[in-house]
Amino acid sequence: MQNTTAHLSKPPLPSSPEEVPATALLTRALGALKQLDRRVMDGVRIERLVVGLHYVGVKLSTGRGGVAFLPPDMVVQGTCRQLKESPVQLKGLPVHCLAEPGLDHSLAHVLRLACLNALSAPFLEDSHWLLEPVQEEQVLNRIFRRKRVCMIGAMTPLIQRIHTSVEELLVIDRKEDTPLELPEIRLVSPGLSDWALNRCQTAILTGATLSAGSLEEYLGLVPEGRTLTLMGPSAGLVPQPFFERGVALVGTGIITDPDHALDILAEGGGSVALSRSCTRWVHLFNPRFLEQLPKSSAPAKGNRHAS
Repeated sequence: MQNTTAHLSKPPLPSSPEEVPATALLTRALGALKQLDRRVMDGVRIERLVVGLHYVGVKLSTGRGGVAFLPPDMVVQGTCRQLKESPVQLKGLPVHCLAEPGLDHSLAHVLRLACLNALSAPFLEDSHWLLEPVQEEQVLNRIFRRKRVCMIGAMTPLIQRIHTSVEELLVIDRKEDTPLELPEIRLVSPGLSDWALNRCQTAILTGATLSAGSLEEYLGLVPEGRTLTLMGPSAGLVPQPFFERGVALVGTGIITDPDHALDILAEGGGSVALSRSCTRWVHLFNPRFLEQLPKSSAPAKGNRHAS
């Protein structure tokens, strides 16, 4: 099948010598937030914080909330460290203590991601990265419908939505229970990532790769000419850093009821429970990707709101 979807190049991520790529990406997201509002963190504090079985979640004093996937290996490492050290009181801290690099905590990376997602939420609503519903459906069909799709990390709600419309769905995942949870997909071991990504036309990187710090690694594995997408509640950052890396679409959830979301996480819930009751899903499109679409499928009047 000929792939007629537009594609974007993937320039390397600029970073300082002191930063690993995962940290550099969050720093660029914070920089993008400050460009939108230089006082975005002024007077904002951590009102509530929950570390669940699958996600961490924060609620800010602004009333906004954010979540981030909690990788299992980080839980093990963090537990060992927390048993040896005195716990740090995070509730009540100024948000910049978590959102900026430097927090000395075993879960610093995912806590930072959750805070940045909460700070980003107001800028994702009714933004110029959104499309009108009809236009959005047309572009999503161009990206996914009848395409060979490779997903990195099993994201159950998304698989349930798209698996009947794609030509093929390969899922790279290392969790042992994934085949039982999702019998309709073809599971691929991480050792075969190169083969699966070379085979696909559209690559879905889940927000879990952000939490695990492996997003840059997988971006490097996706061959040129594939449509890159990033999906999941952990991917709720302002999207400019992803767009700069060639990502065409970011699909994420805005937490609509932070207290309820944190209650879900505190009781061991995850993305399925969050998506059902307290998340508004949005699709954020890279303007450069839209400009490169064939005229027959490109939005007639661009995005929902002018830049």
